[in-house]
Amino acid sequence: MVRIAPFRAVRYADADPAKVTSPPHDVINEEERERFVAQDPHNVCVLTLPRGGEDRYRQCAETLRQWLADGTLVRDDQPAFYLYEVHHDHGGERRVMRGFFARIAVDADYDTIKRHEHTLPKKRSDRLEILRTTNTNLESIWMLYRDERGWVEEILRSNAMEELMRFSDEEGAQHVLWRIDRPEAVQEVVAQFDERTVVIADGHHRYATQLKHWQETGRDEDGSLLVCLVRDTDPGLAIKPTDRLLIDVPQGTAAAAVEAATNWDAEPLPLPEGDEAAARALRDAVGDDPRTVTAVGRDEDGLRAWRLTLKDAVELDQGRGTLDRLAVTILHDHLLQAHWGLVPEHVEDHLRYTRSDAEAVERVRTGAFPLAVLLSPEPVEAVLDVASEGHLMPQKATYFVPKLRSGLLMSPCDEPLPTGWSGQVTEPGKAEFRMPDLS
Repeated sequence: MVRIAPFRAVRYADADPAKVTSPPHDVINEEERERFVAQDPHNVCVLTLPRGGEDRYRQCAETLRQWLADGTLVRDDQPAFYLYEVHHDHGGERRVMRGFFARIAVDADYDTIKRHEHTLPKKRSDRLEILRTTNTNLESIWMLYRDERGWVEEILRSNAMEELMRFSDEEGAQHVLWRIDRPEAVQEVVAQFDERTVVIADGHHRYATQLKHWQETGRDEDGSLLVCLVRDTDPGLAIKPTDRLLIDVPQGTAAAAVEAATNWDAEPLPLPEGDEAAARALRDAVGDDPRTVTAVGRDEDGLRAWRLTLKDAVELDQGRGTLDRLAVTILHDHLLQAHWGLVPEHVEDHLRYTRSDAEAVERVRTGAFPLAVLLSPEPVEAVLDVASEGHLMPQKATYFVPKLRSGLLMSPCDEPLPTGWSGQVTEPGKAEFRMPDLS
């Protein structure tokens, strides 16, 4: 049983949401962070990406308290769900993704809340320190649910009476937020999730962090967290691939590494001038074939590139179902590990990541990394299948878009533990929804 509940959100009071919100903390570099803070000193990046020495987490908590005290941030009086739309460009067309914000009870056994990829320990420790000091979910995580008939979205949209904000971000995406607090509507949405499972799309580290925090404190109010739930077949939902940057290669050079990949057919690729043009050529050469990747390296004559295709004779089936046939699994198991020395248990010692093909080319061209590999994107349904089959993809396997905007809503960890529909049942066939006690 998936247990969700409405909550009393913390929101910016009067600020321009385009200036105080930002993309999630883990997709922002230092230069971008400073740019967001420069446009408004109250930008959420101050909280999600605190700067300073060892006391930066304490300072983060103090800043949050100050903003609540001086009215920069306010808390809603009544619990609610919050319907969220993102209008964005993808694949040459304008798309709309819809979801809603709620609090969800964590599942330590991952029975009803499924994960699909491994996490990185260093990222978990950083988020844990912020959670310990602020006792607040500063950002939501993103989960997917299956709803063939679309009833949940129908209930939410028909009860979205109060629009809270509408703005466009720096990339032209439009974000719209409504509050939904009519008790009958809230009750029905809660009931819809009693028989469902959900899959973590984005936010595995923050989910693991909440679990750890709950285990440390033992408090009921730490047993849930802020989440945005999106239907798995939402037409605005997509996955972009994440490029791999190799810190080093055992063979010494990119050309030698490619030559050592004896299970792969290697075809040299001509590259046009300029990082953007070269990136497009590499991406076009990958296509949608999970058995094909492109690699770019650098020697004394400049950049060199190859299209690598796993030979048909190589057996993919290792008894892990869908996982064995994914592009990221094929790359990690049959190239990075089999030929280039990657140790799965210490992946952070071998790889760095980027979602920008042009950045991957630029980092190799400047000598920051000896080799970069581009792979094809994973289908959304395949990721859900991996999760339902109980397997985990390698770290940074998926990059769901559009990204949820940070700073729209925050949620202190003082809400009652969600009980779900069964917790509201008073007699067979009847239930009375009870709003959380506000006293």
